[in-house]
Amino acid sequence: MRVTFEPLYRPSVHIERASDDPAGRSGPVHYRFEVMPIFERYLYRPLTRVAQTLANLARPIQSGDVNLYLLYLFVVVVVAYAVYAT
Repeated sequence: MRVTFEPLYRPSVHIERASDDPAGRSGPVHYRFEVMPIFERYLYRPLTRVAQTLANLARPIQSGDVNLYLLYLFVVVVVAYAVYAT
């Protein structure tokens, strides 16, 4: 599986040794395996940014006042009627 999907996920392996001993026997070895999140980077992050931007734009509208919501609804109905009546 790893070989089949390697071009898609682009894994990278980093091995660091605490000493210069080629056998690695005189200290700890740090092994780090990373997979580039291609779906997250190119699909999920842009969608998340768009959703966050839309939410930030809608935040002032959602003040919590019911009377203000009814005013918004009335304005939308009047605009829709004006658009479809012509």
